[in-house]
Amino acid sequence: MPNFSGNWKMKSSENFEELLKALGECEPRDPPPRLAEGGGRQG
Repeated sequence: MPNFSGNWKMKSSENFEELLKALGECEPRDPPPRLAEGGGRQG
């Protein structure tokens, strides 16, 4: 199995809640922080 340890940046949080539920992590979470205006590209 490949070693995926390290630091990763989240590119998208689409369906993240469903992933947590599937992994058994059912605690409600705060929504991910939004980028400041002009702080990132979308699309």
